[in-house]
Amino acid sequence: MTGSVLDDVWRREAPHVIGALLRRYGDLGDCEDALQDAAEAAAARWPVDGVPDAPRAWLITVASRRLIDRARTDSARIRRERMDAAQRPHATQDVATHDRDDTLRLFFLCCHPALRRPSQVALCLRTVAGLGVEQIAAAYLVPVRTMTQRLSRARTALRQAGARFGMPSQRDLPARVAAVIDVCHLVFTEGYARTSGEALLDVQLAEEAIRLVRQLHAALPEHAEVAGALALMLLTHARSPPGSTPPVISCRSPRRTGHSGGAT
Repeated sequence: MTGSVLDDVWRREAPHVIGALLRRYGDLGDCEDALQDAAEAAAARWPVDGVPDAPRAWLITVASRRLIDRARTDSARIRRERMDAAQRPHATQDVATHDRDDTLRLFFLCCHPALRRPSQVALCLRTVAGLGVEQIAAAYLVPVRTMTQRLSRARTALRQAGARFGMPSQRDLPARVAAVIDVCHLVFTEGYARTSGEALLDVQLAEEAIRLVRQLHAALPEHAEVAGALALMLLTHARSPPGSTPPVISCRSPRRTGHSGGAT
């Protein structure tokens, strides 16, 4: 199995795995650490054993074990986790099926109002889009160490604010949507003109940005800025090499509403 296969699986499944872990364990920083442990295990096991039939369930299971192992000093908590696992033997498969809204929920969690816009966007790029710290630092024109510290502070701020994995209120939605659009633009830009590597174009990353904006547009069909972002990405991506352009889907012009969530 080549590294590109593992990378493709990781990019496709990581947001859903994080979402499943957050539903059960709650803390973004802990869940990200556990997912990294699961990724390291996959890098060691999958080249030998092959990619499992259900890679998402495999990653969730391994990451969940890591989280439980880290909580062994809290005997009450570990007892509750084991009792819950015994009562719900198919819990991993259950949470893995709830993937339709997980990406958006994870976006909105990372765009919590407890964070400033730069931190919101940077955390989304790392947690949801799976960009490396080096890529995010390059997008912000800051040293890697600075970006690493910013991401760490953002996770701490979410923990202190008691941020939960769920959809925001109607009052908070416009500002969070604006941040999500910023994220999607940066993901698309990194895919359309990579900051590192031999190839200029990362087609899969550009198409992932389009997929995310399509999800956002499906959830908010009347939001003008979301529709505009989708139209711009489709138009730009249409200039990609033959065979790499996604099928064009009509994007009707929405009516102007009270949303004010334009990217700043």
